[in-house]
Amino acid sequence: MYPFSQVNGKRQLAPYLIVLPALALFLAFHVLPSMATIVFSFTDITRTGYKDVSFVGLDNYFEFFRPETFRDKGIALKNSAMFTVLVVIVQNGIALAVALVLNKKWRGRAFFRAAVFLPVLLGVTVNALVWRLMFNPYDGPVQTVIESVYQPSDYKLTYSSLRKLKKEELPEAVMVGLNALKNKNFTREKAFLKALEAQIGKTEAATYHATILKHVKSPRKLLFFADPRMAFWLIIFVQIWIHMGYSCVIFLSGLQAIPMELYEAAKVDGANKLAQFKHVTYPLIAQAMTVNVLLAVIGALRTFDVIYVTTNGLFDTQTLAFYVFGQAFAMSGGSGAGRFGFAAAADTILFIFIFIAAFITQRYLRKREVEL
Repeated sequence: MYPFSQVNGKRQLAPYLIVLPALALFLAFHVLPSMATIVFSFTDITRTGYKDVSFVGLDNYFEFFRPETFRDKGIALKNSAMFTVLVVIVQNGIALAVALVLNKKWRGRAFFRAAVFLPVLLGVTVNALVWRLMFNPYDGPVQTVIESVYQPSDYKLTYSSLRKLKKEELPEAVMVGLNALKNKNFTREKAFLKALEAQIGKTEAATYHATILKHVKSPRKLLFFADPRMAFWLIIFVQIWIHMGYSCVIFLSGLQAIPMELYEAAKVDGANKLAQFKHVTYPLIAQAMTVNVLLAVIGALRTFDVIYVTTNGLFDTQTLAFYVFGQAFAMSGGSGAGRFGFAAAADTILFIFIFIAAFITQRYLRKREVEL
């Protein structure tokens, strides 16, 4: 029986009393703060509290889109878009593949189902801290494994290395060419040798490259989260690691709701595994796909905690959500931090972006859903 229906013509009070605490918490911690954020976005309120609060209208919104101050926001918007697209595609692709494997009957399946969901239970902070330790550039396990297989190196001609090369009694023309490469850093041997050939010629480079490499090659540590070329991609990896298990469970629920009779009928019609997936599995998990994609889009656009724990917004890794956080709470991700009014306006703009992205995603995915 529907709990809110009338009994003997009278409406029951008990169901409403049961829902009331949860409703009160939702209003207190979600609805009211959201409304306050919109109100604050039209003011110049700051974190200090001793400054009088004034109504500034749409000034905060105009400032956000002002061209001369848009660089940091532009980087954050670009990172947010790239982060969202990659997380949605890769996370759901891996989750679906894992769900298909875990949906089969094989020994140890229950253990791996629990293991896949474990990162979700550990939470964002624990997962991010674990991976920050794993990717420690000095004594982390990942660095140790990489160095045991392949030792990254830098190739750089310094004043010291040039002095050592002079003692090797290289031809004067070679030394002149090497001086032209002084203080230029190369991270790959092939790139260094190509630059060397351009300076001293192919014949001399082939003759003396072994001697030169001996003095210019030096071991290099991979900096991982402190490397601008790697940090953003590692954050995407951690985000997928944390939430993939949740997506996998949703896909599993969709797969288990598909009647086996449909697969048997497809086999009778001569369908192979790929055809069964294309014409039976994929259409019938459309609802699970819609939920997962929608959750991934919303979650990726509002992510800041993974970034805060791993890089604190440094190395061009801040997204729009982290930019808002930095503006409000004086983190390194934003200049002029502590401006609650401007941060509230940026957060409102972020909400509009999330709403538009979620609305478009839902409308598109709903068109292809198949009711069981």
